Amino acid sequence: MQKILSSFQEKKRNKLLILGLPVLIGIGLLLYVKLTGNAIHLWDCMIWKTFHVACPGCGGTRCVNALLRFDFLAAIKYNVVVFVYFFILAGFYLYNLYTVIRFNRFIAIPPKATFATAVILLAFGVIRNLPFFPWHL
Repeated sequence: MQKILSSFQEKKRNKLLILGLPVLIGIGLLLYVKLTGNAIHLWDCMIWKTFHVACPGCGGTRCVNALLRFDFLAAIKYNVVVFVYFFILAGFYLYNLYTVIRFNRFIAIPPKATFATAVILLAFGVIRNLPFFPWHL
């Protein structure tokens, strides 16, 4: 019985470690931006460089940098989808953390939510490239 209980606790600890990694990465990025004053820069968008068309993720890195500076208006300006999905995923993360602590199980992302995300990103990619106000800004 003791072996089963210790195995249960060990699995729960592993799940909490997995859930703790995004928090550690987020804290590290926040400290990096706050202490150095530098922005995070990954790479240039290949779709923009090649076709001069903004993809759904264009401005995402600038949006995350603005979120790390707690400049929410600038984050919305850079990429509203990344801004909204950041808070949706943060809520899902907190709910998943609660279920691991309370029930020792992960919550899976439903396939319908994944499909809806793909449709929203595709629609946003089309809409943000429309050649009239306010999309051409």
